[in-house]
Amino acid sequence: MTGTIRARVPRHLGLTGGKQDPCTATFGGINVIEFHTNDRVIVNPLRVPVAVANELESAMITCFTSVSRCSEQIIEAQHAA
Repeated sequence: MTGTIRARVPRHLGLTGGKQDPCTATFGGINVIEFHTNDRVIVNPLRVPVAVANELESAMITCFTSVSRCSEQIIEAQHAA
């Protein structure tokens, strides 16, 4: 399933959602992702040496902030503009 199709699935279910998360989940890895008009998405994998990817991964930290947000409201405001 392409990133574009995955990004459309929530919309078909009546949910408003962004494109970044579905595309990132679909393709994985380290990529440059370009979002264009008409739902066109271009994904270019970066050829990163394994040692560099490992160093980057070991330097990352994930933090839980207990703060939630509803991206649906943000996206609806963007579509209305």
